[in-house]
Amino acid sequence: MPYLSARSEEAHMVLNDIRTAAPGLTVTTLILALFPVAVVLYILLLFDVALPGRSFATLAGITLLMLVLIGARAFFIGLRHNMLVLLGDMVAARLSPRMAQTGLRAFAPVGDDDPAPGDMDAIQLFLKSGAGAAWLDAVGLTIALLVMLMLHPLLALALALGVSLSALLLFRTMKGSERAARDLRPVDRRRDAAFEIGQMHGASLRALGMSGTLATLWRFASDRVLAIGNARQSAQTRGQIAALSLQLVTMVLLLATGGWLHMHDRASEAVLLAAALLGWLAMAPLVRAAEYADQLIDARLGWERIDALLSAAGPSAAEAIPLPPPTRTISCENVALGEPGTNRALVRYVSFALSAGDVLAVIGRAGCGKSVLLRGLAGGWPLAEGKVRLDGAALDQWDADLLGQHIGYMPQTIDLIDGSVADNIARFAQAADPKQVVAAAQNCGAHDMIVRLPDGYNTRIGPQGHKLSLSQMQQVALARAFYRDPFLLILDAPTSHQDATREQLFRQAVDHARARGAIIIIAGAQNFLVGLASHVLLMRDGGTVAEFGTRDEVQERLEERRKARTLADRRPDIGDNGTAGPQDDNNDNDVAAEQTI
Repeated sequence: MPYLSARSEEAHMVLNDIRTAAPGLTVTTLILALFPVAVVLYILLLFDVALPGRSFATLAGITLLMLVLIGARAFFIGLRHNMLVLLGDMVAARLSPRMAQTGLRAFAPVGDDDPAPGDMDAIQLFLKSGAGAAWLDAVGLTIALLVMLMLHPLLALALALGVSLSALLLFRTMKGSERAARDLRPVDRRRDAAFEIGQMHGASLRALGMSGTLATLWRFASDRVLAIGNARQSAQTRGQIAALSLQLVTMVLLLATGGWLHMHDRASEAVLLAAALLGWLAMAPLVRAAEYADQLIDARLGWERIDALLSAAGPSAAEAIPLPPPTRTISCENVALGEPGTNRALVRYVSFALSAGDVLAVIGRAGCGKSVLLRGLAGGWPLAEGKVRLDGAALDQWDADLLGQHIGYMPQTIDLIDGSVADNIARFAQAADPKQVVAAAQNCGAHDMIVRLPDGYNTRIGPQGHKLSLSQMQQVALARAFYRDPFLLILDAPTSHQDATREQLFRQAVDHARARGAIIIIAGAQNFLVGLASHVLLMRDGGTVAEFGTRDEVQERLEERRKARTLADRRPDIGDNGTAGPQDDNNDNDVAAEQTI
């Protein structure tokens, strides 16, 4: 593919694969490019040798040879096609695993320029259809021009004129197709998003009277997709028609030029016919390139998006050395976190250490960064600064999949996947042990709810399955976090949709996990979570730590500060000039944070 950039390690590897395949593709393409020359020689021998000499042997010989060359041409076309298919498979093997790994990490927000699975499909389609072959065949134009020059310079000039006009037309068609493709992508994504929102939240939208508004948005986006798509297809069709017309015009121009040369005894009739047929065959790759212009643009844009994604993710990490399962500690060292893709820090300078059996309650006002901190502790977001360590080993020293076996993470927003309840609890592990699935549900108090579902643990949930309530979804997500008794449990608002009975079951689950030596980190607004905790981390607005320590230590310090503020309120702060001194914004922030306990 022309105009390929390469910023990522994987893209450079693909370019090396292309360079490795280039000699074979070049040889086969040059052999195929010689076929029009064989046609020219056949016509010249036919009209200038066989027919004037009335030699049947010559006629039969050159015809048989031509048939053999046609068969050889078919063989080399198939050989080159197989090489392009193999190259496409090599590209997929290089890019797809890292694409899946990088995309599933979701470290960056999804935008209009982020790759989609269709981008890899576009590259595959370009290589494995006739599009890639058409562009390779364009190399034969040089040979055709040289042969035409040997026939007569005026014939070469006529062919060069036709090729130049066709190339200019193809360039304009591709520029228009690229603009349309870039305009189409964000609109297409908005249309798909509107449709998915309607499927997932149809009941809420109807209750809020928003279904008509969403339908209008979807129709508008759909109409825009249709309009841009039609305009793009019309432009490509016009390009194809123009390319075919130029092919005919070039052939007519060559016939006219050859006729003029024949009238002036500068070329034979055989040269006239050979030049016309050579021009037709030489222009064919440009016609096919115009036909496949959209495929080239889609493949190139897809390549750019994939390369940008992999480049932003950085070089692939070296294979992690398997570490022993963590059993002792977790430490957080000056951790800073921000939303991937932005420079805004949401959590700053967080440090703490916990040992096996500790329960940490992360407390603070809404929006202070509790969920962000927990997402970073679980490895869901990359750390901007600092380290999180399990038994002294930083999270980036662990293989991501192996690390996930030791962490039970329950996000605030429940994200169950289409499948059975058992599949979701087992994290879609292959050959999951049903006993461990049931044990996880029993440990967190979700078993009784699950067995009352239509098919129990085999109940399908998701967009096409049984609709769970928020409370039920939260219980399934909690069971997923408890699956296989992970060492570190990170639970974000785990009881926000539960009643008092469920809160008591959750308390028992925490006590059970604590007794087996797990570390539990819980974030939430419910006061009873503090009662579960051995340690408390109090966060102030802006994502910094106001207090950290054991529960009793933190409560004692907060009580002392409340008493001090009460005394200060009775005795106003008088500055040197006799006026009330300025208020400390940090103190106000701490007061607001303390009110959550």
